[in-house]
Amino acid sequence: MNRLSNFGRRLIILGIAAALPIILYLIYNSYKVYLTDAIEARKGAMGLASMVAINQEAFIKQSADNLMCMSSFREIRNFNLPYCDDFFPNVLKQHQSYKTIGLANLQGHVLSCAGSYVTNVSNESFFKKVIDTRETTILVSDSSKGEICSAVPILDVEGRVQGVLFIYIDIQAAIQEGLENKLPPDTSLSVRDDQGNILFRYPDEGNWSGKFLPDTEVFRIIKGGQGKGYGESPGLDGITRVFGFYEVQGLDSPLFIVVGLSKDISYSRARVNLVDNIIVIILVMVLMAFVIYKVCELFNQTESKFRTIFEASNDVILIIDINTERIVESNQKCEQILGYSPREICNNTLEFFTAGYYPYTGEEGSKLLQRAAQGEPQQVEWLCKDKAGNHLYVEVSIVKVRLQDKDYLLMTLRDIDERRRIETEMARLDRLHVVGEMAAGIAHEIRNPLTTVRGFIQIMAAKKQFADYKEQFSLMIDELDRANSIISEYLSVAKNKTTDMELNNLNTIIKAIYPLIEADANNNGKKVELNLAPVPDLVLNEKEIRQVILNLTRNGLDAMTEGQKLTIATFCEDEEVVLSIKDEGTGIKPEVLSKLGTPFLTTKPEGTGLGLALCYSIAERHQAKIEFTTGPKGTTVQLRFSCNTNCDQHSMLACEAKLLN
Repeated sequence: MNRLSNFGRRLIILGIAAALPIILYLIYNSYKVYLTDAIEARKGAMGLASMVAINQEAFIKQSADNLMCMSSFREIRNFNLPYCDDFFPNVLKQHQSYKTIGLANLQGHVLSCAGSYVTNVSNESFFKKVIDTRETTILVSDSSKGEICSAVPILDVEGRVQGVLFIYIDIQAAIQEGLENKLPPDTSLSVRDDQGNILFRYPDEGNWSGKFLPDTEVFRIIKGGQGKGYGESPGLDGITRVFGFYEVQGLDSPLFIVVGLSKDISYSRARVNLVDNIIVIILVMVLMAFVIYKVCELFNQTESKFRTIFEASNDVILIIDINTERIVESNQKCEQILGYSPREICNNTLEFFTAGYYPYTGEEGSKLLQRAAQGEPQQVEWLCKDKAGNHLYVEVSIVKVRLQDKDYLLMTLRDIDERRRIETEMARLDRLHVVGEMAAGIAHEIRNPLTTVRGFIQIMAAKKQFADYKEQFSLMIDELDRANSIISEYLSVAKNKTTDMELNNLNTIIKAIYPLIEADANNNGKKVELNLAPVPDLVLNEKEIRQVILNLTRNGLDAMTEGQKLTIATFCEDEEVVLSIKDEGTGIKPEVLSKLGTPFLTTKPEGTGLGLALCYSIAERHQAKIEFTTGPKGTTVQLRFSCNTNCDQHSMLACEAKLLN
């Protein structure tokens, strides 16, 4: 108890000693924060004003370009009024910020109009300027309405003005769209001319649009500026703001965008910073002295034991909320087996890493959890999908536990892929053993009749009276030869025959048959890439290894579509020489993957199902392993030769050669 009290007092003293200089520093720093906030507020206001002004410049220029383009239309130049009456409403539909579009003659009479109806524009400034200059004009039309007018002359073939095409642009509609999502809280935005008129203001646009306010601080700063600047002034709504203004370029009359940021919000960090930090630091120091020490003292031993067991387990351990069925905690083994870190897998349900098809679905997993929640421990084999999309089998155990006065489900996942692989391999070897016994018993019984039939067919084919059946005889002989070939291949798979071995290099064999592989790929519009790293020589049967490589590469090419790539690589890994063949197909189904190497198992319409079985048989004679890694993005098959085993074979062959000599 004394040790705890002494530690608490020391921690409090250290906390206060550490907090005091920080508090003094924050008092000094608050002034600097205030200055920083002021600069940032000015930059922010200027930046927003500049952004809106540039956007409006681009919009107005685009509108002028559209108007110029329309003025070149033959129907408009010829004053085809029915065409204009149909065309102008469509323009307004496409451009929501256009209020009016019209066509006027030299007397200012509006011949065709859409939107807000206008009958005569002869007294409008834009009309007079277009007639005088024969150029595109963009002016503030009516400050009370918040409108900008863009007008272009209609010229005849000799370049004489014969009319004016004009549009009225609603400034409010052009600017207001999306402002709620782009402006900070309590921010104002207004559009003003150089006479003190407010064309538009956001918010409260309806109360201030069209007002004449030449005596405001904002207007005085604008008049004294040079197209852009900033200041600080109470707003029309009584809120003091830091404002920035920016002139819209490209107009024939001055127009300014003014953005004001609330001073209270902009400078709030400086005012609140000091008090908040002092309070937080004092509270943290005091709580650290009393709470953290006591909690660590009470739970350190229990937590340490639990965490050690939890993290040292060879199985994935998941703690699941019994009500939501979501994972609340996981050990690090999860990342090694499933590829997900504890942070990634937490707050997810079992559906996050299940295979996704019956019976390995999230719904079936939920049923297991519900039975476990009722007090029935569950133990099943389950198919999962890791982060890379690969499938793996795990042994799942689920029990109900109570932690910190709350019920949870404890789930463990044990990787049984290797165990299933061994079981599958044993089953495959058993099947091959049966096949071998069958093959030895029926080989001669089938081949002898085939040979007899083939001989008689050849004799009959040589006779003149059967000359008309020559094609049929040839077909029969070909089919008999094909049957004999299948029997030979079948026997090759079944027999554990001795083979002629000699020292050779895997890369040399691959390079020798690469032109054949490349030709097969090119014929089907596919690509082949070689990544051959230096590998040591091995004791191999070149003919059999060629057969394995051709079988595996053709399987990969058959699994891909046009334009995809097959990668053939060699490298050394863990004292093994590895031949890797990777395709970009859609992967192998789990139910097929577990039966690979079984004779007559094939997914190809014209396949015999003996290719992979032959590869497994050859690999076994070379004391090598064939491993498949598959997923939705393709399949990688690796043929692994053990360097140690192969070197022992090499030594035995060398001894035999010496004895023969």
